[in-house]
Amino acid sequence: MNWNMQRIVIVLVAVAAVVLLVWALQNNQDQPTPQPESTDPSRPAPNGTATAEPTVTPTTQAVEPPQPVHLPDDDAAAVDAYRRGLELLADKQWLAARETLSAALLSGHLSGARAEDAREQLEELADKTIFSRSVYDDDPYTFRYQVKAGDMLNQIERHFKLHTPIELILRINRMSDARKLKARQRLKLVRGPFHAVVNKHTLIMDLYLHREGLSPVYVRQLPVGLGRDDGTPAGLWRIRHGEKGRRVAWYPPPSSGLKGRIDWGEPGYAFGEKGIWLPLEGIDETTEGLVGYGIHSTNNPLSVGQTVSLGCIRLLDDDIELVYALLYEKWSTVRVTR
Repeated sequence: MNWNMQRIVIVLVAVAAVVLLVWALQNNQDQPTPQPESTDPSRPAPNGTATAEPTVTPTTQAVEPPQPVHLPDDDAAAVDAYRRGLELLADKQWLAARETLSAALLSGHLSGARAEDAREQLEELADKTIFSRSVYDDDPYTFRYQVKAGDMLNQIERHFKLHTPIELILRINRMSDARKLKARQRLKLVRGPFHAVVNKHTLIMDLYLHREGLSPVYVRQLPVGLGRDDGTPAGLWRIRHGEKGRRVAWYPPPSSGLKGRIDWGEPGYAFGEKGIWLPLEGIDETTEGLVGYGIHSTNNPLSVGQTVSLGCIRLLDDDIELVYALLYEKWSTVRVTR
């Protein structure tokens, strides 16, 4: 083989080697890079440990709910559940403790120091498992969702049928503006609805989370102001659809002695600086057809804890913000008891 032929062979071999190298590099880039198995300590363990970041994007497939806790209607069963709940709490089984203590408290058969202790423990558990950004494994009420391009919060809420206000999603995920939602952002979502029970004797509102098929979860107690002369009707209500809002106009009832419409910021405006209004719609035989009642912020915070209103339910500023974020139009109920 002469020298010219050798040079041609060498060039061809070199070109072939380069082509093979380029092909190998491109093919390797198309393959996923192997990831080591996660050793992140924030990964959840069953019924006890939180994760601050999502690991999967949930689907709309129904979650198989645990069986709700049912207690016999007596004091002994409630006390037993209370004690068992404290044991679960000491064992850091947060979800089981939350369910068991809620069943004990909501049974109505705990009294005195036990009821107060259960309520305090449950408020702390609600802050840990519901109102924080953490999601706990096996919690039927919370899950994570990774935002897709074009998503909006109201669409996400409707898609998953959460029955919780957008304000709650913003509050939990430390967001100030729903319009700043970004693709691939990871959200904690809560399956609602929330409900309220208002006791006319104690002037207290109890808030709890309850979705059909799941055990109710107690979350918070708030002081309220109610109507003078037994002016807040007892019975079952729900949040009226389409009228919940901020800085809404106030139309004084005839009994107020005031006339006409009073807008936010004007003298005599009853809803205070917040101007928050959640209208109530009666849905049982004692409240159906009653109009003009609602839950609202107030220009007289000292009236909370008293019976001096015109019949509505008054809340302090921080408390009305929470209630506004929890109670969902048409789905959330408010039971007023004597």
